[in-house]
Amino acid sequence: MDLQTDIVAVTVYQDRAQVVRRGTITLEPGSHRLEVGPLPVHLVVESVRARGEGTAQALSLIHI
Repeated sequence: MDLQTDIVAVTVYQDRAQVVRRGTITLEPGSHRLEVGPLPVHLVVESVRARGEGTAQALSLIHI
């Protein structure tokens, strides 16, 4: 399932950029795989943050 996002803010530093994307999706109960992209090749996986409502649990993040 693709999660469509929009870039809502960008802060540029000398050695990197911080990009804030925002998207919304409503899911039925159960297990789901969400794909967000395309993302930069040099993405720092540890910098990815997600927020949700309810009792969701992120099991993994894969950056290809």
